[in-house]
Amino acid sequence: MRLPILFSLSSVLLLLENLPAQAVQTSNGKVYFADPPQLVRTITTQDDVYIPFPEYDFTISIPADAGEPIEKVVIQQQLNYNNYLDFEVQPTRVYWGANYHSPSSSPSQVTYDPDHQALVIRFKPPLAPGQTVTLGLFPVQNPGVPGIYLFGITAYPPGPRVHGQFLGYGRLTFYDHSLR
Repeated sequence: MRLPILFSLSSVLLLLENLPAQAVQTSNGKVYFADPPQLVRTITTQDDVYIPFPEYDFTISIPADAGEPIEKVVIQQQLNYNNYLDFEVQPTRVYWGANYHSPSSSPSQVTYDPDHQALVIRFKPPLAPGQTVTLGLFPVQNPGVPGIYLFGITAYPPGPRVHGQFLGYGRLTFYDHSLR
């Protein structure tokens, strides 16, 4: 008698394992990622102070079972030495994979909010689960003060009532190589 029940239970579990993950929706209608995206890497092409037009790359992995795609990413610089950076929004790039030498495209819309030091990147169509993307940002120049600079990364699924998932801080360190 136990054998058919175990066989049935294992068949149901096997079927459920192959279903795509669904986003989490709370009773108030707010949508969350089932398995949130992850900030994988943050790098810069130039780590010396005052270098003009370097590239800052933020690599984000979207798990296959995220349940929702990414429609928007907000990158917000944290205050450091009273030194905020200005960004050029037009050259912002999206590289497919973790390699910034891979084929790229432009996001649908990029805006810069200087009051909140936030770069808002929107994707149409949204970035699908199971992908890794690298966002290439272009400040006017590196900061003039050496040190550690932090950028908060938040990803949002599509929809009117969504919860932004904070992915962590991208950390860039800048040096004054003339002091060596």
